[in-house]
Amino acid sequence: MTTTVRLDNVEHAALKLRRGHGPHFGEAVNQVAIFASEFQDVQREYPILFARVSDDQVQPVAILGFDREENLFLDGGRWDAAYIPALYRRGPFQVGFSDGEAVVNIDLAHPRIAAEGEDGDPVFKPHGGDAPALNAALSALRTLSAGAAAAETLSSLFTELGLIEEVKLEVRISEHSTIDFDGYLAVTAEKIAALDGEALARLNAAGLLDVAIFAASSLGTMQRLIARKQRKLAAAA
Repeated sequence: MTTTVRLDNVEHAALKLRRGHGPHFGEAVNQVAIFASEFQDVQREYPILFARVSDDQVQPVAILGFDREENLFLDGGRWDAAYIPALYRRGPFQVGFSDGEAVVNIDLAHPRIAAEGEDGDPVFKPHGGDAPALNAALSALRTLSAGAAAAETLSSLFTELGLIEEVKLEVRISEHSTIDFDGYLAVTAEKIAALDGEALARLNAAGLLDVAIFAASSLGTMQRLIARKQRKLAAAA
């Protein structure tokens, strides 16, 4: 039986969302898919790399950790960053379609759904209207929708213009410990600088020139991510 239904302000008037962050919300991952519409925010906090889906398709991802199921931004029920990727901000909500119209659906089996009587953030205000928790999720859904519309163009144009290249990183955690971090692609400042005027114009016309620049700029956050890993290891020693 499906647990995803159309959100209804009468039927779901008492619905609440659990607060906080952690593995129980599916957030113990070392990467998360992101979209062009959020690159400007993502690049300030996370390295942006690309995972190859097929020969001509790539998926941008924000790197959260180096080991499997390692999210270095999770800290005692908090997500320690100024920006959380949209896929995790949307909570149990999804965009659906009914008679050709976009609607908001909700997965009632999602771990964010609070049990009856449990404390949480209300989805709707007591006397009607969207509560802040729902408004935040709707903002994330708008980000995802805008990004999904540009995803195919980003993938094909970045690939065609040779903007993305394989990266192999040897991450030095300590004097005697390194992690081989490979299997990803990246946009670098050198690749952007090597583009001719026509290629730059095509990127700009597609609204993706700044996106490429954000991706290249994000690589500077890798050292901060390494520092998080070092602090985690030091705390466990």
